[in-house]
Order: sequence, then C-alpha cells, then structure tokens
Amino acid sequence: MNVRIIAVMSGGILFGPWVGAIVGAIAGVHRYLIDIDGVTAVPCFITSIVAGLLSGLINRKVAREQRWKIGILAGMMCETLTMILVVVWAPSLSLGVDIVSKIGIPMILGSVCIGFIVLLVQSVEGEKEASAARQAKLALDIANKTLPLFRHVNSDSLRQVCEIIRRDITADAVAITNTEHVLAYVGVGEANYQRHDDMISPTTRQAIRYGKIIIKNNDEAHRTPEIHSLMVIPLWEKGVVTGTLKIYYCHAHRITSTLQEMAIGLSQIISTQLEVSRAEQLREMANKAELRALQSKINPHFYLMR
Repeated sequence: MNVRIIAVMSGGILFGPWVGAIVGAIAGVHRYLIDIDGVTAVPCFITSIVAGLLSGLINRKVAREQRWKIGILAGMMCETLTMILVVVWAPSLSLGVDIVSKIGIPMILGSVCIGFIVLLVQSVEGEKEASAARQAKLALDIANKTLPLFRHVNSDSLRQVCEIIRRDITADAVAITNTEHVLAYVGVGEANYQRHDDMISPTTRQAIRYGKIIIKNNDEAHRTPEIHSLMVIPLWEKGVVTGTLKIYYCHAHRITSTLQEMAIGLSQIISTQLEVSRAEQLREMANKAELRALQSKINPHFYLMR
C-alpha cells in the first residue's frame, strides 16, 4: 500500500500549510523522478501537491477536534482523484482500469490511517498541555500555602516551606540554602544537618557559581547516600544568586522534564517572595530607626518642659 498521501495529509493537518505544501511538493517530485515514464508518475505527482495544499487548508479552516474526520475524507478524495487520473493518463483505458482495480481499494481505505495519526499526535499534545496545567496549578498552590511563611523569614518558617514542598511534590527531601549554609532541610537524611555542620555541598556551590540548574539522576547525594536523584535550582534576587532550592528523591531517574519545569516556576516564586520579605524587613528597620530618631529629638523637649 502506498502511504505517500497519508504522510503528506497528516503533516499538513498537524503542522500547518507550509509543512503540507513543502512535504507535498517533495513527495510529488520524488514520486515522479523515480518512475518518470510510468503510468502513475504524473497522477501521483499531481495528487501529492493537491494533498499538501488541502491538508494546510484543513489545518487553518477546520476545528481541531474535527480534523481527524475531515482528514480521512480528504485523504480518500485525493486517492480517488489519483485513481481517476491514472485511468485518464494511461495509454489505454483497459490498462488504466486494470491498475486501478488492483490498487484502488487498498489505497483509498488506507486513508483511515490519517485519522489515527492525527488523533494520536493530538492526544499526546493534549496530555502535555494538561500536564503543564497541573504542574502550574501545583506551583501556585504551593506558593499560596507558603506565602504567609515568608513574611518573617527564619529557620522555622523555611523548614515549614520545605515540608510543604516535599509533601506536595512527593519528594523524599527538600532543602533551601543561602550561598554558604543550608538554611532548612526536611526529609530523608535530615539528621545529617543537625550537627552544626550545615555547609553547602560542592554541587550546590557549582549551581550558585554558574547560576545554572544541576540535575543528577543516578548519583549519591552529598552526606546522604540514600538519595540517588537530586535537582539544585538557583534562587535569584535582583540578578544575583542568593541561594538554592534543592529537591531530592531516593530512587534514581525521578527528575523528569515535567518536574523540572514545575520546580523552575516554583523557584522563581520563592525568589520573589524572599526578595519581597527582605524588602519588608528593611522597611521595618528603617521605620524603627526613624522612630528612634524622632524619640531622641522629642525626649529632650519633655525634660526641658519639666
């Protein structure tokens, strides 16, 4: 069975007019050149071009959920056109009818594959979009839960933040660091960070130094051999790396691209919250300093009035 029309139609329906037109032209020229003197060369060349243009039109004009149905009908129409042109182009009517009788039905019915291909690719795209939406919602949910904890940042509040993240993304451990020390660590291996030995690991230093995400999917974590998957994400404030968010799993190969995208979004939210918290603390300190300065000016007047 010839699958040329199936490929051309599927490409144009899924990826647009340019893909359909280019693939149709390439397929048509190739088919013509490999059998220039053949009875079916010119008919196949013509219908390949038509299929490419028609598939692009379907992509632009037909609703996404209806494309697989229209694709099947359009594919059958193109194959039927091929059969008609073969009969017309053949040196004799009997030869054309003989060729069509052998290849016509399989090629026309084979156009059903266009619908299967379109549905398959659309389902994969739909699952990717749904997964991205779920991860975005998860990041926002975590942000909403942790927002009150960033109003007064300290070791206890950061531990609560790590616990919320660990629980919601089902990680085995989560940590937050600054550029020198582990500020909070929750989960597997937590005891290793309760002995006044809270210096960051070489991997964390590397992430801070270069400002890049580091992923290790089959390695042992620093101090915690039970951990075999880890991701270190830099936290930025005003263009400078001020710490990291670290996510750990005991099993290897748990850091997926989906988790990575979610963690990046989450780290950006945490960075913003830390920056806002720091600004609030500075504002409070400034207000207190102004109040003390005002009191120092007012108090002598009270003494004089006495």
